[in-house]
Amino acid sequence: MQFIPRSLLIVVKAHNAEAMREAEEISAWLRERGVSSCLVPSAASAPPPDEGGIPLQPFDAAHARGMDAALILGGDGTMLGVGRALQPCAIPLLGVNFGKVGFLTEISSENWKPHLQALMDGEFSIQGHNALHWALVRKSGAQGGSGWAVNDVVFARGSVARAVTLDLFVDDIFMSRLRCDGIIVSTALGSTAYAASAGGPLVFPSLNAVMITPVCPFAGAFPPLVLPSSACIRLRTVQSADQVFVTIDGQEHLPAAPGDDLLIRGETDKMPLLVRDPRWYLRRLGQRGFILPGPGSYAPPEYADEAQP
Repeated sequence: MQFIPRSLLIVVKAHNAEAMREAEEISAWLRERGVSSCLVPSAASAPPPDEGGIPLQPFDAAHARGMDAALILGGDGTMLGVGRALQPCAIPLLGVNFGKVGFLTEISSENWKPHLQALMDGEFSIQGHNALHWALVRKSGAQGGSGWAVNDVVFARGSVARAVTLDLFVDDIFMSRLRCDGIIVSTALGSTAYAASAGGPLVFPSLNAVMITPVCPFAGAFPPLVLPSSACIRLRTVQSADQVFVTIDGQEHLPAAPGDDLLIRGETDKMPLLVRDPRWYLRRLGQRGFILPGPGSYAPPEYADEAQP
């Protein structure tokens, strides 16, 4: 379905002067084309007022109300943080890469005008992706925290470099007691993140699936597991000496105690992205080095054109 936004929330990577300069240029470019915009930093606190430029307010999901989409100037980490923060609004996101990998960001920071013009011409569509809702329930039954994850929720050891013992349940069925460094529960969109580094599968991001990947399991056999997103996953710390933390998208964390339960379930269409090419994921697997034919170029000469973005 054709999507042409008339208002954009522009979220800028906090304290990044280059991204801010480009955001101001984009805002002016949009204004000339009758598109309203609002600039906010990605962090909770705005840059000092003496830095000049457009005055900014602290980032809050309330800024997205009434906006058609969010344009994010940053890297994958900024995309993840903004995606979590904007869950109440569920507006589509489009990234301009100011990071290192830029797997989730659609647009190059050096070549944004043709892409934004294509957006104004209706050449982008909304592609929905799952997110994970998590809740930490203490042994006493009290709530220890809850929220959303775009890439993954990790239940893993703390600062001491030793394995921990974790029980895994799926839909209230006991699956395994694992002695490992941790367990990664990821979305399909997040399958190229920590889960891939731990040997998990690469899963097409629009699939309604959730992955469970153990990190360095000791003995036994537990291969990465792909489940329907509706599955209810429960993880529990077993041994009292184990120091375990819950980590959300590699950005937020909180400690768990023995007997605490971490409950995770997938929710559909909680992370909408604006995409120009529905095959972007397959192209980016090669462009970002996840799938390569071996030493040499990314593709044989006869396929070079197909390999380009």
